[in-house]
Amino acid sequence: MIAGAGLALSAPTLLGVAGRLGGGGGRGSALSTVAILGYLGFLAGPALMGAVSGASSLRGGFLFLCGVAVLLAACAPALRRTTGENRS
Repeated sequence: MIAGAGLALSAPTLLGVAGRLGGGGGRGSALSTVAILGYLGFLAGPALMGAVSGASSLRGGFLFLCGVAVLLAACAPALRRTTGENRS
């Protein structure tokens, strides 16, 4: 339930940012890239979680997901600089 609440807030935000930034290929290209990556995570996430949990334990699977989330959060400032959005 908590993960669903987080996704309910983050998915529209990510799509909005992709639409504003646009990138070199335009807004449609940026939106489609974000949507494809979101669906890929939706499809591959449970299988990856099962594989990691099966190889170690359920706790290990959740620690893996936590590590991926921390890695993505740490990469966010670098992505902001790369795309040119710098409002600080």
